[in-house]
Amino acid sequence: MRFHEAIHGVYFDDLDAFQVLHNARYLLMFERTLGSFWQQFGYFDVEVLPAVTAFDTEDGKAHVAFRVKENARYKVGGVHLETPHPEEKATLEALVAFHEGDSDIDLERFRKTRIDMADLLRRRAYGHANVYSRFYVDKEAKLVHIYLFVDAGPKTTIASVSVDGNVKIPAADVIRRSGLIVGEPYREDLRDS
Repeated sequence: MRFHEAIHGVYFDDLDAFQVLHNARYLLMFERTLGSFWQQFGYFDVEVLPAVTAFDTEDGKAHVAFRVKENARYKVGGVHLETPHPEEKATLEALVAFHEGDSDIDLERFRKTRIDMADLLRRRAYGHANVYSRFYVDKEAKLVHIYLFVDAGPKTTIASVSVDGNVKIPAADVIRRSGLIVGEPYREDLRDS
C-alpha cells in the first residue's frame, strides 16, 4: 500500500457562504490528486476525466467513478550528480539505482536517494552534508532529467572534548574510553559506538 498526499490551493470562489470548501470542489480536488499520483510514476500526460456520478434510487447511495488514461510513461533522460567531492563521487554514484533510459520511474523513491547520499557523507566526516534533488520534465521528448546537487561542505573535525558531572572517574579516563581524539574527523556514527 502506498500513501499519496497532494496539496492544492483553495481560492475564495471555491468556498460556500459559510467559508467552507464547496461540495462540488471535492471531486475536482480528488481528480487533481489522482493526476499527481500518476505523475509520481512518470505518467506526466495523464488524463483524469471528470467524475461520473450515479445515484441508486433504492438505497439512496451515490456511486462515483473516475476514468484515468495514463498515456505514455516517460523515461529517465539523464542522471546528473553535481559538485560531489572527487574522492566521494564513485561511492555516491553507486547509490543511484536509476539510469538513463529507465522507464520504471518513481519520483518518491528517487528523492530518497538524496537522503541516503547525505547520510553516507555524514558518516564519512562531512558533518553538514546535504543533497538536493530536482526533476526537469521534457514533455516533448517524454523524458525526466534528474539532478542531484551535492553540498558536502568541509570535513568536520573534533575541536575539543570536555567532561562535566563526573564524580568517581577522572575526566581523562572518560575521554580515553570515548575514543574521541581532538583533531580527528567527526563522523555521524561516533554517536552510535
